[in-house]
Parts: sequence; structure tokens; C-alpha cells
Amino acid sequence: MGRVVSVRVDAEGRLVLPEEVRVSLGVQGGGELLLQVTEQELRATTRQTALRKLQAMVPAWKPGDPLWSDELIAERRAEAARDLAEGQVGPSQSS
Repeated sequence: MGRVVSVRVDAEGRLVLPEEVRVSLGVQGGGELLLQVTEQELRATTRQTALRKLQAMVPAWKPGDPLWSDELIAERRAEAARDLAEGQVGPSQSS
């Protein structure tokens, strides 16, 4: 965990980020941060950092890899075929 810094919130709800925090986040004057409140804690990040984290969670697609959309469609078709074989009627077919 990084160093803790103290900031004050003014009467209008504004706060000033110390220079070391702005430099650490790569935020310049007029820059934008994404704020998230979780369990009474405030987290701040840049869009670029959030995007990099998301990209790291999802493996990159390579030519020859199956498409997730094709896999999902195949799963749904198999599920529909099972329902039809079992005599179940889907919501769009009910009267």
C-alpha cells in the first residue's frame, strides 16, 4: 500500500490533491479521475489504469482461437435442443 496523505475537503466538497499524488497517478491540472466508494473507502484511479487492469483480466484473442460469441451461441442452441427434447416450451412459444 502506498503512502497515506491527508487532504482537506472544503465547504463546497472540493479537495486538492497534493503534487506527489497527481504525479504518482499521472494526473495533470484539469485531468479526470474515476472515484469508487467501497465499504466507506474512496478509491481513485485514472481511466488508463482502469483499462489496463481490465485488459489484464481478459486474455487477448489470437487468430485461430475460438470466439466467445460462437461458444455462447453453441451453448444456447444445445440448451434449447435439450429443452425441446424434454418437451419444455420456452417463454416466446407459450400462449
